[in-house]
Amino acid sequence: MGAGREKRDHMTISSLHHINIQTSKLEETRDFYERVLGLYVGARPEFGEEGYWLFVPGTDQPVVHLDRK
Repeated sequence: MGAGREKRDHMTISSLHHINIQTSKLEETRDFYERVLGLYVGARPEFGEEGYWLFVPGTDQPVVHLDRK
């Protein structure tokens, strides 16, 4: 450890329901998550604004919500 740093116990998470990302590059961001992480675009309620819900293959739970900034 670096000078002046104490060892501390850290909290950990056991799961993450979803994250919301606002971006001005909506299509590019969707493409990244599809190509790099293998997520797919699934059903999303109509919120009156552009966006996507991205799902892990084999699940029915959206893990990334994308909205136009």
